[in-house]
Amino acid sequence: MNFTVQMGNIKITNSDVRKVEESEVEPDLDRRATAVQGALIRGAPKRTSLLVSTIRKNPGRTVAGPHIDVIVGKDGMTDYLGYILHGTPPHLIRAIQNRPNAHLRYMQGGEVRFAKVVRHPGTTPNNFMLDALPVALR
Repeated sequence: MNFTVQMGNIKITNSDVRKVEESEVEPDLDRRATAVQGALIRGAPKRTSLLVSTIRKNPGRTVAGPHIDVIVGKDGMTDYLGYILHGTPPHLIRAIQNRPNAHLRYMQGGEVRFAKVVRHPGTTPNNFMLDALPVALR
């Protein structure tokens, strides 16, 4: 969409606005997005590093101007992200039913244990995404 604004003898076109965005706005956006990305990587749980490997920047442009999305997770690979962010209540974990030798194997006190049912104590919320947002304001 092309536009021209003229006030007196000053004329501004959309190419002038684009030059200002490229020289001033976009480098600042990239700096802030990189800072948020780094904060997310530092705050994300690293047990398997799968979640950390999905944190990425995605630049784009809309009618309102340039933007950079910092994306966490990937469909089908990190479906557990909600459990990390919001935690889980205490719950039971059961071995697969209708299998005579099915059991759960877990470590407790340095020993390997086996059971048909385990009472999981739940997990505490780790909202590392919300904690990373203030970095963008710096």
